[in-house]
Amino acid sequence: MNRKEIAEKIKQLLSDQLGVETDSIKEDSNFVTEFNADSLDAVEIIMEIEDLFNIKVDDKEAELITTTKGLVDLVENKLKEEQ
Repeated sequence: MNRKEIAEKIKQLLSDQLGVETDSIKEDSNFVTEFNADSLDAVEIIMEIEDLFNIKVDDKEAELITTTKGLVDLVENKLKEEQ
């Protein structure tokens, strides 16, 4: 799966989870400041990411992710590790 495919899936997930239009989600979008995500949203997003991409994200990694780019980078790196 390439970066563009990962980004599209993540944008759709964020749209569904946070109730925002996919067009409003940019690479540098911050979930908390732009979309009012709270800690429960963050946990649910990470759980969905784990299910969607069949990866495991530890708590320390998850705490550092606040942007779309951060999520895409994390998933891309996790998928590369598994190859």
